[in-house]
Amino acid sequence: FEQFPVWRWFGNALLVAGLTTVLSVVVNLLAGYALAKLRFVGRSVAFLVVLGTLMIPTQAIMIPQFQVVSALGLVGFFWAVVLPSASTALGVFLARQFFLSVPDELTDAARVDGCTTFGAFRRVVLPLSKPLLAVMTLLAFMQQWNDFLWPLIALRDPDLYTLPVALRFLQGAYDADYGGIMAMALLSSVPLLVMFVVLQRYFVAGLARSGLK
Repeated sequence: FEQFPVWRWFGNALLVAGLTTVLSVVVNLLAGYALAKLRFVGRSVAFLVVLGTLMIPTQAIMIPQFQVVSALGLVGFFWAVVLPSASTALGVFLARQFFLSVPDELTDAARVDGCTTFGAFRRVVLPLSKPLLAVMTLLAFMQQWNDFLWPLIALRDPDLYTLPVALRFLQGAYDADYGGIMAMALLSSVPLLVMFVVLQRYFVAGLARSGLK
């Protein structure tokens, strides 16, 4: 703590993971609801394309992803890390599978009472989605919190590094501060442990229901 700005890196990791989690949950929820409940041309094809992206390794798209982020002038800023993770195929899949288990009669009744499509989603479907929200929140936060390679590429200023990237400062070419590495690793695991303890009840229920139609 005296040699390195650990708390700054910790705050950076919380900020990046928090923003990514919020965006990811919102986008994945809306996309999953559209693919599950709305009728439009090409819905099945769109879902298959989303599932197909699960087979593409992250490393295979890093060069075009960096080109896009660079063209937008975001390299070296937190948004370069946040925006590429604003939606995930796994999150869309889980949301769609969960919403398929919600009876259509509920949304139909909401529309009869005067709700719009978004109103039915917000007033009827969303309150029933606490298990799904817990799963998506925990998975999105964990993925971004533990991400090392992309923040290392997109962030150039050491003061903006997140904890997984900052851990490299404690490991040199010929020596490593194992005590410092273990201390920082312990610190980085605390938020994930707290989130899982808080959300574990909904997390298990959400994973169970997301596999049902």
